[in-house]
Amino acid sequence: MARRHPVRTRISVAVALLSLCLGLALARCTPVGGGGGTAQRQDASLTVTPNGGEAQKYDYDANINEIAMTPPAGGVFEASFTQGDPRLQLKVRINSEHVEEGQQVRFPLSGGLTSGDVLVTAEYQGRTYRSDFPTTTGDMTMEILNVTEDAVDFRCSMSLTLGSEAPATLNVVGFLEAHYGDTAFVEDAGFE
Repeated sequence: MARRHPVRTRISVAVALLSLCLGLALARCTPVGGGGGTAQRQDASLTVTPNGGEAQKYDYDANINEIAMTPPAGGVFEASFTQGDPRLQLKVRINSEHVEEGQQVRFPLSGGLTSGDVLVTAEYQGRTYRSDFPTTTGDMTMEILNVTEDAVDFRCSMSLTLGSEAPATLNVVGFLEAHYGDTAFVEDAGFE
C-alpha cells in the first residue's frame, strides 16, 4: 500500500476547508437583480380574503406565479406578485425618497405621506382594490428597503384591508420580497 505524502495531504485538507468556507460565505450573500424586471431572489406569502368570501393563500412558487420589480426611477419602484388561477395581481409602489427601511406605514396614510409615496393595488376575481380608497385600513412595515440608482432590495410585511369603488374590501395579509439590479446583494436575514 502506497503511503501518502504529508504535505500533499495537508494541502488537500486546506483546499477542502477553503472551499467549504467560501461556499458557506456565498450562501449567506446572494447576488440579485438582472435585466427584464425579474429578480433572482424573491419570495412571497399572501393570504387574501374578499369581504364575505373565503380566504385564499398564495405562496411564491416560480412554476405557478411571478414576482417582478421595475427599475428604480427617481427613488420610485414597483414590486408585483401575479398568480394565474384564481387570478391575483398585487402591486406595491414605493417612493423611497419619503419612506425608509424599518418604517411602519399606516392606512389611511398620514404624516405627510400620499399615494404617490405608498400605493398598494390588487386585482382579484375581476375587481380592483386600492390603498388610496378612504375605506382602506391597516399597516405595512418596510423590513428591507435599500434603493440606489440601479438596484432595489425590498421586503414588506402587510396587514391591510383594501377598499374599492364598489362597497367591497379585500383583506391582504403576508409579505412580499423582491430585488432588482446587478449590483445589489441581500444578506440572508433568516426570514421565513
